[in-house]
Amino acid sequence: MSENMQVYELSCARNNNPVKFIGVGWIPASLGVCIAAAGLLSFVWAVLSGDVTVYVPFISEAGADPPQSGFFSLMISVSCVWSGVTIVIRYSIVRQLLRFNRGELINSISLVVGFLSVLGLSLVSAFPLTSANIIHDIGAASMFVLGVTYCFLQSLLSAWMYPWHNGRVIVFYRSSITLIATAAALITAICQFKAKQLWAASGIDKPDDMRLPGDPAFFWFTAAAIAEWTTVVMFIAYFFSYIREFNKVVIELDTYPLVDHFDDDIEIHFPASEHTPLYKSVL
Repeated sequence: MSENMQVYELSCARNNNPVKFIGVGWIPASLGVCIAAAGLLSFVWAVLSGDVTVYVPFISEAGADPPQSGFFSLMISVSCVWSGVTIVIRYSIVRQLLRFNRGELINSISLVVGFLSVLGLSLVSAFPLTSANIIHDIGAASMFVLGVTYCFLQSLLSAWMYPWHNGRVIVFYRSSITLIATAAALITAICQFKAKQLWAASGIDKPDDMRLPGDPAFFWFTAAAIAEWTTVVMFIAYFFSYIREFNKVVIELDTYPLVDHFDDDIEIHFPASEHTPLYKSVL
């Protein structure tokens, strides 16, 4: 064995001092605040800049033009981070509570669906409506569809966790939000498709984000935009339902340096007393 090689036995019983976060309800709360800020502040900014009309633009229309597009993308990017963290924590909580019960598969699927929804949201942030319309629309569509699917799966898990781990009220609350979000997302898709058709057929020579009452398809655009805002509000309300639960968990972060000097090699032994495979490796 070389002089600079250190040998360690890895055991589950370690003396450590992990970083602990006791009560993390602020994480889903921060997510909701960031998404709300991205939509509302960008809307006000866009109206004051004359980039959209005050007649209920789509969220992406409000955040499409500079300078508010930079703020919109920034807040959506931050929201993606908070979304990912929230989804992982929720997955871990459910996994711990249902580890001897059904729901493990659904919980794992919801984790994947949630991350794919966050990926769609990141596409919305990275590709503004005015510069990459197709990619932006793909990201928005996947975010809405997968977001609703995630809400459905988590509502199903909440129902399975009743009455042992949560009450009837939270099951009803999450199920209701899921139904409203699903209906709103469908209305958005149908009304926007109809509005685009009527606008294109009218031959009007101004962009549809500058629509005014009396313009072709104004009603359909407005209905689609209201439904889109409603869907996002429902997503925020759903994540807010995690706040109370997250305030009752502890998150621990820890690292285990295996060497005192990072130029040293190590040889790892897993003791037979631990329920881990016996093997060793030299790093």
